[in-house]
Amino acid sequence: DAFKPDHVIACNAHPMIGEGLQRAQRAGATTSFAVRGYGYYSRKRFEHVDYAFTCSRFLTDFYHDKIGLISTPLEPPIEWAPVVAPEESRAFVTFVHPSPHKGLTLFARLADMLGSRRPDIPVLIVQSGQSAGYLNAIPGIDFTKYPQIMVSPGVAKPAQFYELTKLLLVPSVWPEPFGRVAAEAMINGIPALVSERGALPDVIGGDAKSGGAGRVLPIPDWLHEKEARVPEEHEVQPWFDAVCELWDDPALYAKLAQRGRELAQQWYSEDVSRRKHLDYFTSLTGRADVFAT
Repeated sequence: DAFKPDHVIACNAHPMIGEGLQRAQRAGATTSFAVRGYGYYSRKRFEHVDYAFTCSRFLTDFYHDKIGLISTPLEPPIEWAPVVAPEESRAFVTFVHPSPHKGLTLFARLADMLGSRRPDIPVLIVQSGQSAGYLNAIPGIDFTKYPQIMVSPGVAKPAQFYELTKLLLVPSVWPEPFGRVAAEAMINGIPALVSERGALPDVIGGDAKSGGAGRVLPIPDWLHEKEARVPEEHEVQPWFDAVCELWDDPALYAKLAQRGRELAQQWYSEDVSRRKHLDYFTSLTGRADVFAT
């Protein structure tokens, strides 16, 4: 009542948010809602929303197909200072957040293949919300025989593991709404090997053929976050081949690294992000229907 905002931006499904948006509209403010995940499938959640925006074209298309939501894709802002890392010590193929939905079992098979066939390629597992102990519970795979596979605790800043990372693995088996680690890798000129699910191909600027700033790789159709079965070697072979190709070909690696930096400047730089957000929010006036008729 005292500040009298022109526009109110909200996220989250807490009842307080809906009440706040309703009061904002009553006070004459325009409202917008950030959709950056799944589960907002009831149109009632958008009863007091004039405009909706998502974190990716993939999520915008998903919600349009799911409930007819009209939204604008707007990549989330990334602060570069905690992300940008020096290059001198980059020596690992890195996997962050060892959990089922992030592709734990696919990574386990790949790590076992690299451990036995390419002991010259060190692998780093960065714990982030999940313990790497999950890997030791996978039957039939013994990671203790591979000294080149190492585990890092969670870190305060992403730059702390990017400074050790030469290639980033993002084998997510669920449809990532965005894929922040892939974008952060591009900022650092680190090629990312990503799954073909969700927004990941768009984040690195490629598809299954071009790959953009990295490689878009297949995962078995049957593999999802609730499936505990480990893929067979032939199902993971494209990932193994991509790691080896980029590890062994400095010219190709440099090409993808440079492409990543270029795309990161175009899409994820702080100046670009600031301009996109400012342009978007200042363009929103009055009431609008967030659902297709």
